[in-house]
Amino acid sequence: MSGETPLRVAFIGCGNIATRQHGPAFQTIPGVTIVAGCDLLPERAQAFTARFGGRPYTDLTTMLAAEQPDIVVVCTREDQHVEPTLAALEAGAHVLCEKIMAHTLAGGQAMLMAARRTSRLLGINYNYRFFPPLVTLKRLLTEGALGEIAFLSVTAHAFCFHHALDLLRWLGGEVVALTGQVSVAADPQVHYPVRCPDFVYVPSRAASVVVRFASGALGTLTATRYEHLTTRLLRLEVAGARGRLVVDGLTLDDIVGRLTRWPEGQEIPTGAGPERGFALSFQQADRAFVARVRGAETPAATGEDGYAVLLLERALVLAQTTGRTIALPSLTPVAEVGR
Repeated sequence: MSGETPLRVAFIGCGNIATRQHGPAFQTIPGVTIVAGCDLLPERAQAFTARFGGRPYTDLTTMLAAEQPDIVVVCTREDQHVEPTLAALEAGAHVLCEKIMAHTLAGGQAMLMAARRTSRLLGINYNYRFFPPLVTLKRLLTEGALGEIAFLSVTAHAFCFHHALDLLRWLGGEVVALTGQVSVAADPQVHYPVRCPDFVYVPSRAASVVVRFASGALGTLTATRYEHLTTRLLRLEVAGARGRLVVDGLTLDDIVGRLTRWPEGQEIPTGAGPERGFALSFQQADRAFVARVRGAETPAATGEDGYAVLLLERALVLAQTTGRTIALPSLTPVAEVGR
């Protein structure tokens, strides 16, 4: 019998990401019971609850009233995150929302304001924070292993671009300025099907970003749809006064890859077990969110983190259209939302 606080969990959106990743992950967390799956397509809700437990629903309001969940996991399309998140927060639930937090800056602000007003925890699923080499890299940087940091550099598949923006903030600290450019592919077949009017989100041909951190360090991020997820999700390098740390070898099938310290060429152990697949990051991210709900401090990304990444996304669009470097304080910063 688990000594953990019992928690009732409901899902909104019972498609691929719920069925393949979050559902199996939440099933393994002690003290957690999946009580409902809600989807506009009844067959999806029924299939989800037949596999993971709970009752199927097609109406969000009915589900929230009947089940009164402690946690709601929002797995709808990127342009359908705002309304279910607001409804769940107002119903008294903590919310874990898939990334991107919202498809507009105003939507992200509304979500953050609702979480603050209801005193509920809002989390955004930046599961790359839980890749074993990135967990170890974060610890080494916190310990000062490289001394003064000069730059962080990331190259990524376009599908990882938004995650990579979060990693820049998480590893490098607050961003004070950003500039960059975006190039659009001629072939509409490689354009991402979900539109986020205020943001780039998934660059088709390429996106390149340069940021300045509050520490004075610089960061770069380049992403393209022309990468291959089977050979590279992303590669990350941090250079400092005492050397470099490089994370590479990350793919959909292997999120352990390698963490190497240079100039020594020393591979750093990450403590990873035999499991190396992408699902491992969801297991760790979902456990970390539940631990936060229960009062622990974990690396799980908050609504404030999610909104801060939206600001970076918005700054890139403004940099592209104006040809200028955008000072992040010129946008509505996290601390000022709702004030």
